[in-house]
Amino acid sequence: VRLHLGMSAFASGRAAIRLSSKRAATLSRHSLYQSAPSVATRGLTTTSHCIRPFDALCQPPPSWSTSVGRNFSTDNGTSSEDLTSMTPAQLQQMVLKHSRQENPMEAHNILNKLFTMDSKEVTPEIQTAVMDSWIVYQSKCQQQLNESLSSGSSSESNLSEVHRHVHEMGKAAEHASQILESMDSPSRHHIVAVLKALANVSEASYIANVSKGDFVRGVPQRAQHFWQIHDESLPIEASNQLLRAWAYSKEHLRGTMAEQVFQKIEHPNGESYKNIIRAWCWSKERRCAFTATGYFMRMMRLLETGKSDMDPSLDDYHVLFHAWTTAEDKNAPSKACSVIQIISSANERGHTQTVLDETCYRDTLITISRRVNVPEVGELADNMLKEMKEAMFFPDSECYSAAIQAWKHVATARESEDREGAVQRALDLLQEMTKAYHRTTTITVKPSIKDYNNVLEALTISRNIKATRHAETLLTALEEADSSSSETEGLKPNAESYKFTFDVWKNSKSPNKVPRALDILRRMMEREDLSTETGQTFVPAFSSFMDVCAHCGSTQNAKKTMTMVFRIFDEMSSIGLQPDSSTYAALLAACNNLIQDGQERQKVLKRVFLKACNDGYVNQVVLEEFKKSASTYTFANAVISHSREVEGMKVVPESWTRNVQGFQVKTKGGKQVLPLSIGGQFTFTKAAAEYKMRKLRQRHNQRMLQGGRTK
Repeated sequence: VRLHLGMSAFASGRAAIRLSSKRAATLSRHSLYQSAPSVATRGLTTTSHCIRPFDALCQPPPSWSTSVGRNFSTDNGTSSEDLTSMTPAQLQQMVLKHSRQENPMEAHNILNKLFTMDSKEVTPEIQTAVMDSWIVYQSKCQQQLNESLSSGSSSESNLSEVHRHVHEMGKAAEHASQILESMDSPSRHHIVAVLKALANVSEASYIANVSKGDFVRGVPQRAQHFWQIHDESLPIEASNQLLRAWAYSKEHLRGTMAEQVFQKIEHPNGESYKNIIRAWCWSKERRCAFTATGYFMRMMRLLETGKSDMDPSLDDYHVLFHAWTTAEDKNAPSKACSVIQIISSANERGHTQTVLDETCYRDTLITISRRVNVPEVGELADNMLKEMKEAMFFPDSECYSAAIQAWKHVATARESEDREGAVQRALDLLQEMTKAYHRTTTITVKPSIKDYNNVLEALTISRNIKATRHAETLLTALEEADSSSSETEGLKPNAESYKFTFDVWKNSKSPNKVPRALDILRRMMEREDLSTETGQTFVPAFSSFMDVCAHCGSTQNAKKTMTMVFRIFDEMSSIGLQPDSSTYAALLAACNNLIQDGQERQKVLKRVFLKACNDGYVNQVVLEEFKKSASTYTFANAVISHSREVEGMKVVPESWTRNVQGFQVKTKGGKQVLPLSIGGQFTFTKAAAEYKMRKLRQRHNQRMLQGGRTK
């Protein structure tokens, strides 16, 4: 028997062995897989549905170890005693009869009995009849599954029916696979039918969102096993079914696995390209959207040459654009827009009649809105809105929200050249969105609290004297909507709304900024949700108000303002709110700016800092603010004298930083905050680095790095 090492190493690093002839595959199957039936009996019993050469990817689920000879319930009254009294010829007729009557379970049961009596009596015609019966049974289960899904019911009974249909489809594919393994010389029809049955199970589990269960696991690996043994003689339809099985699976490296299959197809057709695009779009691997787009462009170029089977469907567009919405590529906005231009150009030249719809534009806008620190995303969003309107599509709420978020990112980008213009554009889009909401009776456009907060956040970087007026107008509109009719349900200011409004007043040079901010604070404190579980989310808003007081720019009423800040700080505790790091940083800044330099300031600064230490909220901002405000003696007495040495550097005590968020790492003793040096930097220690590497070297993580299921 000749063996060829024909397939390149997969993600697990193991090469799959391909046999060069069908007879060699039949003989070697019993040596490759433990507990397989002997060559003499060629029984139908298999040890695992997940038989495959990719043992690094997943373990065979035990419940696929199914004996074909188990007792199925029958509807014709045939018992095991009746079968024992029949001759092989009578059993053959019974198998064909039940197969024609679409009773695959009973036909399979009798076929197993025929194997035990005389395996020579099992002809390919009988095996084909039973296999076809299972395929027909699976298609009926698929129809019932589609009916259950189309009902749209989320009741427990309907979900149970959905799971049952997927389970029955998996069982049908399992038994068809067993028959294929028992054949000496299966034809192309048999192999393609089994591959299609397995792909149907994979697709059904994806559509029904069924990721758990032994009837779902290992399906693409099972299909890969059959395809590898017979790949030299199989038609392209078999490869396409295998690609479909990988695309709809829940496997972590489905894109990479499908890629290995696609590379072995000499002349891929349209279905091949569509399946590989889906496999990459849904794989969640690095550069998955980029790779899928590459295949899509190749498909479009082949379409221009006259290959009509390359014509993409609208669903292909949706899959590709949705992949870009979650892509981590820094150039994702421009690439998604390039795909839009390619499709539009193909429509204009008549290569395809499948035009872009509203979903394509919406996903492109969402892709654009998720890119930060890129000044060009604002213009891309405006161009996309313009193209939508030219194509007679009216932007909905998601489209406007994405455009507003894009312009907010332009306003807050470090390299933005026209921040004020970006802020004004965000305001204009929100105004246009509000007018569209009041203009139509059918609600397709409705501004949300997220849209208002995005515009308020953009206003925080504005230096325009009208910025505070715009912020007050937006906040007032939210407060009025909260107390008005049910049409504006859900449109009420939250903690971020007040925080951003305070931040706008902080940048203002108005001499009345403190009284105006205090008025907003009083309105906020009248809210009922301050005393609920969500009340803690308002702590940053209180901190922003203290920042407004700290940057009031006036020393005439400094003592009065400082007294008010301490009173607000005490009121936070009285209503059950716990000050955090931002609160203590703002309080230290207020002490530094509002209390005259001298011993009194040093005493107050030290008292506030020690309060932050006792509460465990000392982070780099608090430490830097205290270092900037306090004298050298006060800093040395409060910080340096309490420091300890860790790996050659002085750090503050662990209790000072125990409640700081965002700098926690896992260590042998549990989650801990990284050490904070007296210079104000959190440091990743060698002990934390060694623990992280030990976790990566664990067997479980090694399997995950090699590739495996996501669920």
